[in-house]
Amino acid sequence: MMEQSVFDNYLKDRFEKEVNWYDTKSLHNAKWAKIYQVVIIILSVLTPVFAASGLKWQTLISSVLLSIAVGILKYYRFEELWQNYRTTCETIKKEKILFDARISPYDKSDDPMKMFITRVESMISKENTAWVQTVTKKEKKETKG
Repeated sequence: MMEQSVFDNYLKDRFEKEVNWYDTKSLHNAKWAKIYQVVIIILSVLTPVFAASGLKWQTLISSVLLSIAVGILKYYRFEELWQNYRTTCETIKKEKILFDARISPYDKSDDPMKMFITRVESMISKENTAWVQTVTKKEKKETKG
């Protein structure tokens, strides 16, 4: 059986920091995803209006800014990271609720603290793998482009 002090240290030094990190990163990526989406929507509406009005410079500038905004949104993958980080954050927070209430699978465990740490670390590891795949996809597109 794991000692309570070891488990408490894990909660303080690892679990809480990970929850805060994922929450902060999720909020950051959500903010930028929304900003770029709004910019894209606005420029998508303005560009044909400028073109129909015969405003060449405005059409050109609007088109260039639209392309830049779409490129930045796709390059930095704000939406994908937002979803990944939010999902991981909520999943590990839910795991703590299950642990505290001793709901399955913790109700039948001989060492629920050890099981909790193992499960949380597995979830964090899965998110890290997803992040590596996201970065790898981005790098492959860069080398092809």
